[in-house]
Amino acid sequence: MRKIQISPHKSSWKRLYKKEEKILQDVLHEEISFVAHIGSADTPDFKAKTHFVLNLKLPIQFLMLHS
Repeated sequence: MRKIQISPHKSSWKRLYKKEEKILQDVLHEEISFVAHIGSADTPDFKAKTHFVLNLKLPIQFLMLHS
């Protein structure tokens, strides 16, 4: 089992998320209609896990085709 690390909030997280969001949008093109960074890493002044939690909205047909 992998350990979960908790870290003080880092201002660089927002920039890193935006980079990942752009990669997802570039790869998934029109298939993706929504990307959101959720969880404590998105909240300044909160300690958080050292990875991003993303919420993606994709058509069900895309998911079925690629599962």
